[in-house]
Amino acid sequence: MSFPARDVSRKNWDLAAFEKRAKDRRRAEKEAEAEKLRAHKAAREASHIDDDPFAPTRAWLTKRDHDIDLESKVGTVEVVPSVQKSGFYCKLCDTTMKDSNRYLQHVNSRFHQKALGMSMRVRRSTAQEIRNAFDEEVRKRAAQGTKARNGPLTLKRRIIARKAEEKKKRSTEGDAGES
Repeated sequence: MSFPARDVSRKNWDLAAFEKRAKDRRRAEKEAEAEKLRAHKAAREASHIDDDPFAPTRAWLTKRDHDIDLESKVGTVEVVPSVQKSGFYCKLCDTTMKDSNRYLQHVNSRFHQKALGMSMRVRRSTAQEIRNAFDEEVRKRAAQGTKARNGPLTLKRRIIARKAEEKKKRSTEGDAGES
């Protein structure tokens, strides 16, 4: 047996209260937008990026300062406790990749770079910076050439040196295999 509903009248909305809430919300959104613009402008002024109008708000993309050592993980299994999967795990992004190729793609991806705090934009080099880099490379190569006994390092000398290194490496590997 069902009982008849006692309150079947329409709900009366308090229009003034909802209008006040809407005005408060719009004012709060405007204040938040103004604060966001002020913070963005302060960050640009602090980092001296104003000379480049297309500069990213995050750090410029830079060359990786370390090598990714995938060879050391060959033949090993690393189980991540939270995921219970094996593979290559990125702690920063909390993702697991099944193979090294996918891991390298992830490390170079926009998603990972953003997690590192970098944009995918590269700072343009000036002509003077490029000249300085070339001069530095010429100085390095000249220093390497003077280390050789008889003047600058030529292709023939490099080939001979490489063959000597390989022969030495084979002899050390042979010694290690006999032990």
